[in-house]
Amino acid sequence: MIKIGWNFKDWLHISIIFILFLLHQIIEKIFSIHNVWIDSYLDPLLCMPLFLSALLLQRRILFYKNESYILPKFHIFVAFIFVSIWAELIFPYFNKGFTADFWDIVLYLIGCIYFYIFLNKSRI
Repeated sequence: MIKIGWNFKDWLHISIIFILFLLHQIIEKIFSIHNVWIDSYLDPLLCMPLFLSALLLQRRILFYKNESYILPKFHIFVAFIFVSIWAELIFPYFNKGFTADFWDIVLYLIGCIYFYIFLNKSRI
């Protein structure tokens, strides 16, 4: 039987990213502690590694059923474009609570690069 998923190092990466995201949300929303830079740029930085890791796990479990599957560069690029358009164009257009920010797109890209280098690895 093939163990599908991540190894310990991958779980550690994802756990740290998720804990940072969760802590930021708790500090910002519950304790009302704000830092302009962190509030503006931490979530976009963490978004793509979390999103792409979930997508990779979903593909490994539901479609390919093996650990050798990695997301092709094109799929990562499409996810980057999709998130950038939705989060920086469509959401701000329909909801004034969202702000379009070029630097968020740069951080999505950095998150994609981080995912590609550190998390998008075959386990076989």
